[in-house]
Amino acid sequence: MIKSAENDAACSRMLRFARAEDGAVAIEFSILTPLLAVLLLFTVEASSATWTRTAVEESAAALADITTQFSEIDDAGVRTVFEAAREILMLEGRGGDVEMTLSSVLSCPCETDADRFCFSVIWSEGYTYGGGGGAMAAGRPTGSEVLDLPQELGNPNGTVVIGEVAYSYQPPLSFALFDGNVLDLTARVDFLPRVSREVLHVGSQASSRRAVCE
Repeated sequence: MIKSAENDAACSRMLRFARAEDGAVAIEFSILTPLLAVLLLFTVEASSATWTRTAVEESAAALADITTQFSEIDDAGVRTVFEAAREILMLEGRGGDVEMTLSSVLSCPCETDADRFCFSVIWSEGYTYGGGGGAMAAGRPTGSEVLDLPQELGNPNGTVVIGEVAYSYQPPLSFALFDGNVLDLTARVDFLPRVSREVLHVGSQASSRRAVCE
């Protein structure tokens, strides 16, 4: 009888312990808080990366779009276009370097296949921006081929303006999602000139005549 009473008491204590809810919220909170914190960090990282990628694409579009609104552009105008496109990235106070390239290319029937168009650089300028500010740089080599332009942009003696942006993005919370690595974001946008067949560069790369297929 004594052992039976002791067993009943032990079972009763175990049942009370199993049914007790005191401190359950605190335990659940301690378990979920780290998971929620990690989820929040991932959300911040992913949102920041997505916004920055969109800004890189808009910056490249601005390079080409603004340039196509001119029939001629000089050195000062090219630099102004670069700096306007840079402002879209809002780089002040953020890490990472940006490289931009603005090019005008000529489309001609390919020598090996007259039914296809080949594209070669008429003029090209580059621009870099880092911790020390912005500076002009070399672009694509004059006369070099651009191999990956869509064929639908081709037209005998036609031209295309290309805006390119490469940004070394440093995530604000890189330890969370990108493991401290720099994320290289790139974009290229192609536009046809709007007001003339060609946007003529009249500065350091001035030409005595407009580019035509030979």
